[in-house]
Amino acid sequence: MAVKLSQPVDVSLAEGFLFEAWWNYRLAGDIWIHREDPAQGHFVLNNAIKPLLSALFIANGEYVPHEKWLVHMSRTLDWKPERWEEGLREAFSTGHFDLGSLAARQQAIDRLWRAIDARLREKTGTKVSMMQKYFYDKLKVLVEKGSLPVQEWAGEDAVGLLSSQPFHGVVELIDGVVVLDPEKLLALQPQHMYSWFYEVVEAVIGEDGVIDE
Repeated sequence: MAVKLSQPVDVSLAEGFLFEAWWNYRLAGDIWIHREDPAQGHFVLNNAIKPLLSALFIANGEYVPHEKWLVHMSRTLDWKPERWEEGLREAFSTGHFDLGSLAARQQAIDRLWRAIDARLREKTGTKVSMMQKYFYDKLKVLVEKGSLPVQEWAGEDAVGLLSSQPFHGVVELIDGVVVLDPEKLLALQPQHMYSWFYEVVEAVIGEDGVIDE
């Protein structure tokens, strides 16, 4: 245990925590607001709190404690979003348990999420949301190099990554080498994939404005 605690906290863990929180409060939350089901909506918003608080600990370079301590110990962290106690109350509040209260709670969680994400981006120099960083890094290196041995590019994650956006349709696996087709990448449009992935494409392409072919 002492050896483990002497090692720096892996900041990349925040990527998964922020995505899990976002999936629950934003993606699933929007669905249940649209379907006008406050009970199910609050249920999925509840699921966003634990990963969001976990990301806060990572943003402070701290190990994530057991969930029974998460809220209590968050108060002792060196950095927290402004008005932390008030923000927590708003993030937990179900209000009148109606659609208006559900939407207000979603907005409260979103404010905390954005503040924590901004802090992590500042610490790591990341140009996209932390939850997009892995995909951004993988696409950026292909744009810069054109091709890479598959194991060097993504290791054990390569098979799943090749079949996912924004890589599916713009890369080929040839004799163990991942090869990017820059023309297909530049031809991508927002309607071709979820906005979450297209933002990654825009961020990579927008840095140079054009891809050398």
